[in-house]
Amino acid sequence: MEEGKIAVACNLLKLGVEIGTIAEATGLSQKEVEGLNKRA
Repeated sequence: MEEGKIAVACNLLKLGVEIGTIAEATGLSQKEVEGLNKRA
């Protein structure tokens, strides 16, 4: 399940969606999303 959230978050980052919105939509923390943003 967590892998699915990460995949969705990565796709949303690529589309330019704001980190706060991604965190809210996926249930991931903003720090987790920021970490994905640095990896991507």
